[in-house]
Amino acid sequence: MRSIALCVAMTAAGAALAAGIEAGPLDRIIVATAQGKLMADAHFRENVEYFLYRVRPPEQWGPKHPAWAPARGALMTAARPETLRQMKDYWRDLQPVLAREMQSSFQPGELAAFTEFANSAAGAAYLDRRLAEIRAKNADAFYDLEPEAPADLAKHLSDSRKRFDALPASEKKRVEDFLHGPKCAQCYRPAGQVMDDFIAHESDWLREVFTNQFESTDYHAVDTWVEAINSQLKDTLPVNSKKQVLGTLEMRKDSSLGFTFHFYWHDKADGGALTLEFPAAHAAYREVAALAPGLAPGQSRVLYRDTAGVISDQP
Repeated sequence: MRSIALCVAMTAAGAALAAGIEAGPLDRIIVATAQGKLMADAHFRENVEYFLYRVRPPEQWGPKHPAWAPARGALMTAARPETLRQMKDYWRDLQPVLAREMQSSFQPGELAAFTEFANSAAGAAYLDRRLAEIRAKNADAFYDLEPEAPADLAKHLSDSRKRFDALPASEKKRVEDFLHGPKCAQCYRPAGQVMDDFIAHESDWLREVFTNQFESTDYHAVDTWVEAINSQLKDTLPVNSKKQVLGTLEMRKDSSLGFTFHFYWHDKADGGALTLEFPAAHAAYREVAALAPGLAPGQSRVLYRDTAGVISDQP
């Protein structure tokens, strides 16, 4: 796979700097860094919850349900192959974008300094170790550019650390000087700082790309994820009712009733809720209470409606 620096080197502006020379795996470091940021992204977590609420509606379950965490794990496993397919399809478009971004982010002197460092024994060993550390931490993350088993990732990490540790002291100093030393004579900024800033900026952008791509996954693929979760956790999930789920009827400590239903909003399955209040003196109190016979203060029941329009607490 061509690296970003090689793509830049093949452009007219970069050819004189590093023509025909393979540089370090900067593009893969950006991808791996974006992967590591994905699970902490609030928007991405909302997408995960949206798909989990495809399994059962929010009236029946949520993060506090004992099957929620196992279902989330099952979703991560079921969805990963689709994210790998998406990555494979979109990488040919994403990589040139990253290459253009690098060309505009690095000044000529900075790009020359980075290219020289990346193609040195010290730079190659450092970048390889950095990539291996991120990928081993990510393990089986979504949108993997080069998917491997966790055991293989661990081996690559061990090997890359050994290669770096075996470098002569002078080569290790070269890494330290690049990362934390002063800028070169032709550089506007220290090249190591430019590299780290570039990785941070582009990985944030790529994290958003991954999140939006995950959100836009074809519903047929999502249906297979839901089926996988139902198959694996059928004994622990809430009942899969064929009736319409209306909402939750709760009896308060003062015996008043609250009927709460959730609705979709801004692409969120649990986008909001509305509660209808029925104090004990309400004209419809007895009628509403009869929908959940035996409901006691502090308890709640999910209400369903069948095809004949009959409402009850029976799924």
